[in-house]
Amino acid sequence: MAKLSSDDIIAVGIIEGLGVLGLASNGLAMLILIKGGKISHSFQQLCFSNCTANFICLALFVLYCAPMIILQSNFSHTSPIAKLISGFMVAIWDVSVYSHLMSSINRLIVISWPIESRKILNQRNTKVLIGVAWFLGFLHFIPYFRVDQCYIVFYASKYIWEFSPNYCGFVLGKVLDFGTGVSVFVLIITFDLYTVLRIRTIMKVEHGWRQRQELKFFAQSCLQFCIFVVKLSNFYFISEYFVGDHINNRWPAFFTTTFLWELTHCVDGFILIPFHYKDWRRRDNVLPVIA
Repeated sequence: MAKLSSDDIIAVGIIEGLGVLGLASNGLAMLILIKGGKISHSFQQLCFSNCTANFICLALFVLYCAPMIILQSNFSHTSPIAKLISGFMVAIWDVSVYSHLMSSINRLIVISWPIESRKILNQRNTKVLIGVAWFLGFLHFIPYFRVDQCYIVFYASKYIWEFSPNYCGFVLGKVLDFGTGVSVFVLIITFDLYTVLRIRTIMKVEHGWRQRQELKFFAQSCLQFCIFVVKLSNFYFISEYFVGDHINNRWPAFFTTTFLWELTHCVDGFILIPFHYKDWRRRDNVLPVIA
């Protein structure tokens, strides 16, 4: 094992620390969703599914990326297995992206048609939404099985990710990953804007808003969406100013790619906690009925 530099130690500390923090936040979020007594509700199930994706990706940051830096091995950017692991992480990221789209659709339906939503967002249809998010995410994983041409790898010496330097890498990065992200984000913005218009219309008619909890969950969905926009814009735009000069811009490149990717999954869990914590507290404060 090669001797670690001070930069290597710092990078490992950041990735491990942020990863463990993210695992804790998403683990706690999932626990709150279960203990809150509303896990049978559609939105809570979508949140739980998204936290699961976050948890998996963060676990790979902790158990794969950080150890690769410690070992300073070429395995992370030469081995077919490593290429598949990296592609799998991208697929999990895409699951998170599609999960936020499903949450946006959920909020639109519940707020626009509160009575009909009980039938529309039943258990079967909710499972379909979750299944679609995971299915679409893993469709992105299929091209990565051509490990000789189509891949994304983690460079342990530079702490950053790079797609294969060919046409397939361009398609994977700019078309499938970035293009899909932008398309999904446009859909989310469209749905959210329509939801806002519906909220304003209903408030004018009813002179107020009775479903405060639905507004709260809509705010949660919007906040989580904003975090993903920050990650996407940094990973594909701002980082371009730094990744070409590894010697002088190692840390800016790291913070606009690897760090922000991991941070997004971490913060995603933290955002969820305050919006659902009261359900857990309220359930715990209910006194047992003595027969």
